[in-house]
Amino acid sequence: AQYSSTIIDDFIQRANSGELDDIEKQSYLHATMDLLKNEKNDVTETEMRELLVILLIAAADTTSSLLNWSILSLAFNPRVQDKLREEVKSADSDAVSSKNGLPYLQAVIRESYRIRPPIANQIFKEVSHDTEICGYTIPAQSTVVLSTFGVQNDPDLVENPRDFVPERFLPDAVAARAGTPSEVIDHLLCRGPFSAGARMCPGYRVASFELVAMLAQLVKDWRIELDLSSGCEYTRSLKTGHDVECGFGLVIVPDPGPKLKFTPV
Repeated sequence: AQYSSTIIDDFIQRANSGELDDIEKQSYLHATMDLLKNEKNDVTETEMRELLVILLIAAADTTSSLLNWSILSLAFNPRVQDKLREEVKSADSDAVSSKNGLPYLQAVIRESYRIRPPIANQIFKEVSHDTEICGYTIPAQSTVVLSTFGVQNDPDLVENPRDFVPERFLPDAVAARAGTPSEVIDHLLCRGPFSAGARMCPGYRVASFELVAMLAQLVKDWRIELDLSSGCEYTRSLKTGHDVECGFGLVIVPDPGPKLKFTPV
């Protein structure tokens, strides 16, 4: 957080002295400064700085974890990687910044999040009145804990949940399960690590764009594989992404991570 504050201080100083280039003037930091100058805006400079620090940290930790797991998923699934590379290479220059520009890439990220979320999301809700769900009565004042990971890996809701199948999150597949019990995996609270509603993570747009841009460029330029010639017995022992051990901290990361090989394409 202290490092992020230093970056922001330096940016503000250069902005006030007119030293920003054209790209920096299009950044969200500069846009936030413009909002601060608006007399109709009640946001203080302190609030702006705190928000920007959250944006930077959220975009770094969450993105790096999900990027790690997405890269590993592609290394274990060459069919998916080849299909994704074909989409990225055939897309125009505006596709990365377009919400619907790279549907298969979005599906790859979504499937990676389903299998290996960067944060172990647990949603707590207090029941305000007696409620019956699927034949079970939940008394008023009870606390209900929802595991989004458990829901998205329930074989009663997801076919072959241990398989990495991005196609399950393409628009046609999402539409096909609407109105069925399986549609719960498309709920806003299951789609990503940023929560939902008015209090969702303010850094989600930045983090999402960074992830799409980085993964698209990586797949476009490199073939990603497990480095089975590295002599690493741990890497050679892995059969699927589920076999990769996890490290738990602020976010969930591969620990240890297998050895990977990047070959230019």
